[in-house]
Amino acid sequence: MLYLFAALYPECKSLIRHYSLKKDTNHPRFQIFYNEAAGIRLILTGVGNIKAAAAVSSICTEYPVGEEDYLINIGTCALLSDREAVLPEGIFLCNKITEQTTGRTFYPDILYRHSFKEAEILTGAVPFTTEKDEVAGIEMSVGESRGSEAGYERNPCRLYDMEAAAIYQAGAYFFGPHRMMFLKVVSDSGCTDAVTPEVVERKMEANLDALTAYLDFLRGIEAPVALKAEKEEKREAQVRQLCQDLHCSKTMEATVTQHTCYWSLAGIDYQAAVREFYADGKLPCIDKREGKRCFEEIKRKLL
Repeated sequence: MLYLFAALYPECKSLIRHYSLKKDTNHPRFQIFYNEAAGIRLILTGVGNIKAAAAVSSICTEYPVGEEDYLINIGTCALLSDREAVLPEGIFLCNKITEQTTGRTFYPDILYRHSFKEAEILTGAVPFTTEKDEVAGIEMSVGESRGSEAGYERNPCRLYDMEAAAIYQAGAYFFGPHRMMFLKVVSDSGCTDAVTPEVVERKMEANLDALTAYLDFLRGIEAPVALKAEKEEKREAQVRQLCQDLHCSKTMEATVTQHTCYWSLAGIDYQAAVREFYADGKLPCIDKREGKRCFEEIKRKLL
């Protein structure tokens, strides 16, 4: 399952349409859009770190997170520069997140190949504006927090939002750092008056193909894992049925389970042999004694 978190509806309107996500009208606190068949659940957190952290913790508690699931924060952000800067195009994958209020830094593990540009992002408590003194103040505070980091290299592009650090910290209770991704599109460089819902929607729509390609890649990683789990569950059900038809005691049930597990790992097709016993009428057995003889015969056949 992909858990997508976005602050605002215009940031994900095109995704909702692309994946045919339906709105969950029963949820009282957050707007949720989902498509179980596609393995996607999208949550609108609202703007700000408190709302973002509350949304992540609430949703991931209500919908238990599995080992194959991913958290993806998508949305727009500001370029940490002045208003004269040319806004970069495309999607940025954040490789470093700094919380402005505390100076703490977080590093999502980027394990998979991607086509995005990478950048660090600063998460603040208020919208970013580009008065010269404010820009200088942010640059200085960010620089001071980095000064003690050994081997630090400057990223050519730095971004600013109000949710990423909170989403990372709340998400860390449920996801490993290799299963949290932060994808951002630059909407402005501090001129917040120019950022309208239409502008945000248009910028996200322009990057829809690249975004969905990456999400589909993550879904493709998840699918084989889920298929493997389903196959293992089916095998365990067949072993339970075999033990029942052999009239196994607890001790014998453990023996049968151990042998079938070994045969499975060794690539021995024990299921074909068991099917033959069913076809010949040797299974199911009438009692424990016959079941024990039958299982010994199965073992001899597979030696």
